[in-house]
Amino acid sequence: MKPWFGSLLLPRLSLIVSAPAVPGSPVPSGIKVSANHRFLVTEGGTPFVYLGDTAWALFSSLKREEASIYLEKRRPEGFTVIQAALTFSQTNTYAKFAFQEDNDKIANYYHHLPTKPIMDGEPSYEWHPVDFDVSKGRISPHDLRTFAYWEVLAGACGFTYGHFVVFPFAVGGPRGTPRTGMSEGWRGALDAPSAQQMEHLKALVLCRAYLDRVPD
Repeated sequence: MKPWFGSLLLPRLSLIVSAPAVPGSPVPSGIKVSANHRFLVTEGGTPFVYLGDTAWALFSSLKREEASIYLEKRRPEGFTVIQAALTFSQTNTYAKFAFQEDNDKIANYYHHLPTKPIMDGEPSYEWHPVDFDVSKGRISPHDLRTFAYWEVLAGACGFTYGHFVVFPFAVGGPRGTPRTGMSEGWRGALDAPSAQQMEHLKALVLCRAYLDRVPD
């Protein structure tokens, strides 16, 4: 069963790397729970939108130069967190196509006591076969956007994006094709539509009184 958490405990997570969304801007000195216990803020009280990207195999599959390519690509795209594992196994990936069910779980956890920030640390991945069956189709950019907006508007303190080819850093060419159905590998998949669109979700929630947001 896919794990759900009322706090920021993430499946298979060994390290969270937080970086400024804009090159040259300062890295937050610390992240804490907001006074209303619904969100995350910096030590100075500035809203911190948890906008993550899954890079589980970052440490086990990439050389330093390749890791720099990945991180510098994600830095200006609005991501504030990179989720990576010190050791990586592909045995616990999730691809259940049940967005309404996931949205309902977020809404239910929102009312649990004691009040805590909530989010799903590993939702479905863009381009992943639905229910692990390619004949059922693949998770599309529209699917990912739907999931992201549903989850955040249901009360989550953020959203974790992921791409089926990027998180394991699958290679391109014939080696990569049987598993991923994509020939360009992880470097090409970095430009996937949903990855480029996540910044709009972040901009939306920050254009209003962030700490006063309530579920829709």
